[in-house]
Amino acid sequence: MIITDNSDDMLRVVLIDFGSAELINDSMCRRDMMRSTGGTKDFEAPENSGCDLKPAADVYSLGATLHHFMQAKDIQCEAMDDLIATMVDPAPENRPRACDVVEKARAIQQKLKPTIFGFCGMSSASTIYASETTDNTPTKHHIFYDTMV
Repeated sequence: MIITDNSDDMLRVVLIDFGSAELINDSMCRRDMMRSTGGTKDFEAPENSGCDLKPAADVYSLGATLHHFMQAKDIQCEAMDDLIATMVDPAPENRPRACDVVEKARAIQQKLKPTIFGFCGMSSASTIYASETTDNTPTKHHIFYDTMV
C-alpha cells in the first residue's frame, strides 16, 4: 500500500500489485496492455476482466489484503472479520462502498484497545496498524493509507 499526499479529508487506500507487473514493449497498443495486465489471483475480484473495473473490485482487493494481513499476523478481531467478509463478497453489488468501509473501520477502531488494532495520525496521512506483544515488547505492523477515497 502506498501513501499519497492529498489535502482533502477523504481517505484513500492505494494498492500496488508488483506481482502483476510485466514488460511492455513499444508494439503493444494501450488496449492490449489493459487486457494483458491483471492482479494476483487471490487478491483480485472475481469479476476482474482486466479492464472496466468498478470501485467494488478495489473494495474486494482491499478486503483480501486485510484478510491476508490479519491471518499472517494472527490478529483476532470479530468485527473486522465481519467487515472483511462483506468486502470480499463474490457479488460486487453486495460489497460496501469504500466510504462505508472507512466509516465501519473507524467505528471498530473506536471500540478496540490501541495496542490491538487502531488508527494513528501521521502528518497529512494516517496509518492503519495492528500491534502484537512479544516478550512484553509491543511491535506495530503498519498498513498505510492516505487521506482521500
